[in-house]
Amino acid sequence: MGFRFGNGVQWTGKIHTGTKSAMTGFLGITNSKNTEMRAGASIQYQKIHRVFDADNIYLFYGAGLIGEIGDQTGFGAGPIAGIQFNIWKRLNLELDIFPAYYRSEEMEYVINYGISFRYISKG
Repeated sequence: MGFRFGNGVQWTGKIHTGTKSAMTGFLGITNSKNTEMRAGASIQYQKIHRVFDADNIYLFYGAGLIGEIGDQTGFGAGPIAGIQFNIWKRLNLELDIFPAYYRSEEMEYVINYGISFRYISKG
């Protein structure tokens, strides 16, 4: 569990569902550009692949759903891609991009992006 910073500030968690897949979630303030504030939640399914045969660098891709309330209320869906680094087997650093087609009053294309810092719990 940890925090994600980018086009908003969110609490984030990741649960590995297998050696090559995970579910990730976000909850917090999203789309803070142009003084527009939204609180939202997202859940994503990710496929994970090791890079360079290293035990601590991974690429991931997948898809996710997002729902938000605030200045604009709506929901969206789209792909996700990124890279993650596990440091000292206890810290996770992740860079991601999550472009989504977003439906509120009208259809909108939003590029969500962020950097996540998480504590890795082995429980």
